[in-house]
Amino acid sequence: MPVRTERPGSLAAAGALDLVVLRPPVTARQCDVMAAEDFAFCPDNSSPQTGFDDQPISRADDAARLRGATAWHFWWD
Repeated sequence: MPVRTERPGSLAAAGALDLVVLRPPVTARQCDVMAAEDFAFCPDNSSPQTGFDDQPISRADDAARLRGATAWHFWWD
């Protein structure tokens, strides 16, 4: 169920977001910056809750995952 925030007209809700990335990061620096932004925007991406591997994903592993990726998936509980 959506939760109303203090700002008029805004709602926070659990869910997911899929993006098509036209210019994915390719350099180590770009990937590192995007991994930091990825964690700030959606920390759930770095903390899988699959029941199989509940270890957090490191920033370096997240940066490697983002390198050249043309589709990004975000999810929130």
